[in-house]
Amino acid sequence: MATQLWYPGADTTSQRFDDNYPGSEWSPPAEKVCLHTTEGTGWPSYNGGSSAPTLTVKPNFDSHKLAWRQHFPANMAARALKNLSGGVETNRDKVIQVEIVGTCDPSAHNKWSSVHLYTPEAPDWVLEGLADFLVWTNQQHGVKLAHPGLWLPYPDSYGNSRVRMSGSEYNNFRGVLGHQHVAENDHGDPGALDVARIIAIANGSVSPEPEILEVPDMFIAWYDNVPYVVGPEGKRQITPAAKDELKAKATAAGSVMLDFGGMSSGTLSEFPTYSENNETVGGNTSASINTTNTNVKELLNRVPPTPVVMNVAASFNFFLMLLSVALTWLGTEYLPPLQNQSNLLGGSVAILVLIVLIWLSSFITAHRTSGSSS
Repeated sequence: MATQLWYPGADTTSQRFDDNYPGSEWSPPAEKVCLHTTEGTGWPSYNGGSSAPTLTVKPNFDSHKLAWRQHFPANMAARALKNLSGGVETNRDKVIQVEIVGTCDPSAHNKWSSVHLYTPEAPDWVLEGLADFLVWTNQQHGVKLAHPGLWLPYPDSYGNSRVRMSGSEYNNFRGVLGHQHVAENDHGDPGALDVARIIAIANGSVSPEPEILEVPDMFIAWYDNVPYVVGPEGKRQITPAAKDELKAKATAAGSVMLDFGGMSSGTLSEFPTYSENNETVGGNTSASINTTNTNVKELLNRVPPTPVVMNVAASFNFFLMLLSVALTWLGTEYLPPLQNQSNLLGGSVAILVLIVLIWLSSFITAHRTSGSSS
């Protein structure tokens, strides 16, 4: 049944240990996938392979992709589980083991300043990548897309917790489980990883949600010197796909300015592809990129802006200014003679109506300009 012993795309040379630590091999199908966390941010050494899993997966937060290294073929016993003498053979029980580079420990998560994976908050692109792997283990090795149902958060998952299996339960289990479930072990990883969602994605019952980056405060896209305010109440969400496409289609044919109101220059690193021309405009950190006008329109249409109405207070102030000018003119033209009050009244009403119409026209024009890309 198994046609592939090496996961497609995995690095099978950097840390391959099956020559130094050849484990027992089994005939397909495999019975289990066991998920671990490394509790670190880099590739572990595994003491030269003596404690290595089948594969290690490391999230790349720049590309939003998973990098894989495979240490043993998928039908060979790995070495990442504790195995007590006289009990169940934890590593040899037809289990494919995966170490995920990251942490399930909230205390480590709060201490680490570098970018890292915290499994309870794993982004959807990580879940989707793990789902792709489970699809492969299901199709190539017969591992069922099922799980124990309960994944405790760390540290509740540590030790002899309510999810820890007995030897017979572990031996009879078929599907995806965590280190926290394995008999004879006390580790609590991978914590509250959303394995139910991973399996749902793998089963095709749900689609992975596109990741959303929320830009605080104000987000303005400039096109042909016209600002498009594209966030409700100063909030805006933009997908990484749109961001990446802006970079990919960048040319010298036009320009877009993305204005992050109130953001410091440090937080602009969320958008490294927009860092070609950083400058401060009106106290706001801005970044300009070059792209074609057609692509700008296309991207603005793809993530349509919330229609933004012209600031009513500001436009009303403008209306009052016009009104005061008009009344001053009426006073100088008609009040001194005061010979025909009906003419004065009629002229005043006509001018007021004209002013209102001009204001409404400017209001509608501004509204159309703000929402023209929706």
